[in-house]
Amino acid sequence: MSPRRRFTEDERRAILKEVDEHGLSITIRKHGISASHIYSWRKRTESDAPSTTGLEAELRRLRQENQQLKEMVAEKELFIRIKDSLLKKTLSRGKTD
Repeated sequence: MSPRRRFTEDERRAILKEVDEHGLSITIRKHGISASHIYSWRKRTESDAPSTTGLEAELRRLRQENQQLKEMVAEKELFIRIKDSLLKKTLSRGKTD
């Protein structure tokens, strides 16, 4: 069994680029590494990437705010429906008495 090889960051980036260009199976056979290495390297490089641009961050914030507003409207709508239902029950009882 051969000794474990350590790849530098530049080598890892080059191998990831090669995977994108030539495919996973060819690249892992060529370099003698496992697919799990590729996946973990890719995940690590994506997490190390600079954070999103200002526009992307603003878009994410607006989407979160939009979701919160939708939830608030849904709660209000549910409250109104429950109130209307209770009023109908109350009014129907008053008519039969």
